[in-house]
Amino acid sequence: MFLIYSIAGYIFLDNIHKNGIEGIGKIVSYKSDQEGYKTPTIEYQTIDGKNFRGEPFIHGSSDLDKLGAFQQNINIKIAILYSAKSPENFVIKERKSNSAILILFIFIGLALIIYSVIGLLDANDFYQEIISTLKF
Repeated sequence: MFLIYSIAGYIFLDNIHKNGIEGIGKIVSYKSDQEGYKTPTIEYQTIDGKNFRGEPFIHGSSDLDKLGAFQQNINIKIAILYSAKSPENFVIKERKSNSAILILFIFIGLALIIYSVIGLLDANDFYQEIISTLKF
């Protein structure tokens, strides 16, 4: 599942960067999840005048985000890209690291699949051989 979500996210980001419509949104608040990571709530208007308010479709946070209050960002205008077909789906334009994070997740997903297949094949000797060559 991890791999599927990562690939779907990467495809969405690639598509919205190629075909998305650029707009300006305003950060109206931040939502904190159970672990303390903060995601901005952004209001924006599409080119045809429809108003939307929501969180970016894909948004990455780091542990440093847990520490900040982000109150200084409230009411700041920010560039966004939204989907022409589904304007409620948008990303923050400046967040170029989203693609890099998704590529990392894809590699992690592939590594987990390979690890599982090796385990299913009962290739413990093969696995130990690989691990021993990686030790310095």
